[in-house]
Amino acid sequence: RTQNETLNALERQPKIIEQTMFTQNSFCSSMMRAKTIRRSAADHVHAAPRSLRICVRAGLDPVRIPAQKLSREAFAPFGQVCTWQEDMKPYDHDDAQLDLSQGTPRFYIMRIPGKGMKFNSITHHKKVTQALGALGDQSWYMALAPSDVDAPSAEDVSVFEIPPGTFINMKKGTWHAGPLFVGDHIDFYNLELSDTNITDHMNFSFKVPIEIESIIDHDHA
Repeated sequence: RTQNETLNALERQPKIIEQTMFTQNSFCSSMMRAKTIRRSAADHVHAAPRSLRICVRAGLDPVRIPAQKLSREAFAPFGQVCTWQEDMKPYDHDDAQLDLSQGTPRFYIMRIPGKGMKFNSITHHKKVTQALGALGDQSWYMALAPSDVDAPSAEDVSVFEIPPGTFINMKKGTWHAGPLFVGDHIDFYNLELSDTNITDHMNFSFKVPIEIESIIDHDHA
């Protein structure tokens, strides 16, 4: 090796060492960032409600919520339970307490196809109460959350089985998903405003789907 070649090799050594140290430092920094991200994600999972922690670990498996039998007391936070009454009975607090003052009332029969017992979004109407019941002799299910919740979670949701011969009157702003049932279709009578589904239809989507556990399934579990 000539003297010039030796000098050139010596000049390159600091650059090689510097590049090696930069590569090692970059690798260490990346590993530290990865550990921080994993630790942060684990903390978020641990802090989440138990039902949602299960869903995070299982991917997109649904949160299962058991349905409860309908009663006026249990349904009171969301509205009223209305059923048959004697003819000529005077109007009182047992009648549907309607608020249709902000538009033109619309009373109609809607045919809803069966969509199973899962849902991933929930809706509310701020300007109107909503009275909803089914024709026929099949029970159906409604999932609800209080009107004072801005972003409902699975822990806010209650599910009711609505038996034949009964309709519900939901308060203004009550979050609801349904009607839900298994089968071909059910015809429902519905009282709201003529533009409810156009101007007063606010949706919220859950990060994981929710599945209703029917009363029959729950009793047999």
